[in-house]
Amino acid sequence: VVGRLQSMAHAERLDFATADGPGRYRLRIAEAVYGQAITLISQDVQIHSLEDIGFTREQQTRLEQILNLPYGLLVVVGPKDSGRTTLASALVEMASRSERQVVTISRHGGVGISGALCFTPDRLNEALSQDPDVVLMDDVPLDRVYEAAQAALEGRLVVLTVSGSRAIHTMR
Repeated sequence: VVGRLQSMAHAERLDFATADGPGRYRLRIAEAVYGQAITLISQDVQIHSLEDIGFTREQQTRLEQILNLPYGLLVVVGPKDSGRTTLASALVEMASRSERQVVTISRHGGVGISGALCFTPDRLNEALSQDPDVVLMDDVPLDRVYEAAQAALEGRLVVLTVSGSRAIHTMR
């Protein structure tokens, strides 16, 4: 059991659906007298809907059309604390409703998308080797943007968040 939990955990975190909805648990494993002790600490997970964020029904419909595409690159750009991760998480949650496999890659150990496998940027190749349908690359270093585009060209839907004040200037 311990080995299986360790293989499922990324950045000491497990994200999966329970009967009560999405769940996030921090995994702690310690050596004990008769083996290993496991502690799962429940963490609050809240993914906002596009409606919660303020998108109109028309905007939501258009984004849903984009997110239903089998592959592509969708870039969310904004300054620090502008809600990039909140928006990207809502977009990926919407894209994953059609039983698509989701992988998140984040400096912060991932975001709370139910059922997603979470990786840090230094494990990007391992994340992509899982052959996900949807990839969220949240707050990854700018030198990894090429890899996001490459993942999209290989047939994945990639949602990328990038820090910047204007999209056109950031992508140059």
